[in-house]
Amino acid sequence: MSVVPILRALVTSRWLGALLLAGCLGGQTGTEGIVDNPREGGGVGSPTNGEDAACEETEQDVAADDASLGFAFEDVAAFVIGEHDTDLAWADATQSVSFGPETGTSSLTLGIDWSGKVKRIHSVPRQDSGGAGPEIAIGCPPDRLAADVTLRLNSGGGALAESVPARVFVASAERAVLSASIPIEQVGGTFRVTLTPGSLTRALVIRAAFTELGLAGELSGSIESQGDGSASQRGVTYARFPAENPCERGTLQVPVPLTAPGASELTGFLAELRDEERSLTWRSGPTTTIDFEVAPVEVACQAGDDGTGMGSALSLPLALALRTGDGRIDTMLAGSVTSNASGISLRAGRSCDGATVSEQLESCGLGDFDTSAHEDLSLALTATPAMGGGLRGSLDVLGIPVTNCQPTSMSACGRPGPVSIDAGLF
Repeated sequence: MSVVPILRALVTSRWLGALLLAGCLGGQTGTEGIVDNPREGGGVGSPTNGEDAACEETEQDVAADDASLGFAFEDVAAFVIGEHDTDLAWADATQSVSFGPETGTSSLTLGIDWSGKVKRIHSVPRQDSGGAGPEIAIGCPPDRLAADVTLRLNSGGGALAESVPARVFVASAERAVLSASIPIEQVGGTFRVTLTPGSLTRALVIRAAFTELGLAGELSGSIESQGDGSASQRGVTYARFPAENPCERGTLQVPVPLTAPGASELTGFLAELRDEERSLTWRSGPTTTIDFEVAPVEVACQAGDDGTGMGSALSLPLALALRTGDGRIDTMLAGSVTSNASGISLRAGRSCDGATVSEQLESCGLGDFDTSAHEDLSLALTATPAMGGGLRGSLDVLGIPVTNCQPTSMSACGRPGPVSIDAGLF
């Protein structure tokens, strides 16, 4: 049965956001994952902090209206300082970590109090201990502003009842990032973390991004484990806000209305994508057609510079159904179309669920592909505007090669990455 008619029913469905985050559509699930973008806002875990960091920082007092960087802290103070009410979606526990007592969705209030003082932060590559040799080209963040604030954090069920020092970082007039860390034993509310024996967590980390159009953030931590003479560390996301947030995890993308500046370019790109059938030529030889139907969610996702020097971006999460005229693919993907300094691009994909390759082929709606030497199948789609108008893109069927390597006491078998089984260009 074709998935294209199914997508039509999803366009106005309240389940669309959940589908974008579901594992069958390639989204991230569960609670474990990378929780810090260390370059975002110069926040917790930043490579510019600490004696072992690649960059070192100096701070200088500046006035709140100092605009020597092209923006001033007072530009963002109006939408950062004060009270913010939102809702909070608690993540699910895993076998290795559970937390509570709140579950599901809760209300959340953030209060941000500021004394009026502002710092300008300058980062430079750290020289080696001997001071010899030229500074190497380390990508330190550009100059940015910061203000020390007091963060008041209260959740509806009492898990969070905090008043802690925090810092707000500003790298543009459109966006600010807040970062705070609370030692786990000093959490003022009833929030508690339960770990497996041999593991510990040291702090509850709060990160949030603010724009004139909204805010987004997460509560996270780091789990350290020891056993069998080895140690490991992994991140865990406890909760995200707002609760209905289809945007990517870990990068503090703020959901904004489709009326936000730049969103019309994204919706125009999608309109052109689904406008007509397109010719698709397989690498294996034959030419056929490919047909798209696209269902974007009701909001776009705004990502800022945040001190990385990578610039701002606006993306539109979407579910995308496609089928080829030869019947080789009839499936649904999840992804986003993004606009940034490099232009507009679409990326979507999915992993093919199933214990066997046959089950994976059926899961992803694939037929007539030679997968005899591959396992763990997946799909990847990319598209960009073409020179002179129109679109161009590729659709890849991927798999991990099956190897006959036999591990020994002296050597282990490395697992190869996915390779293209076949690809079509349109």
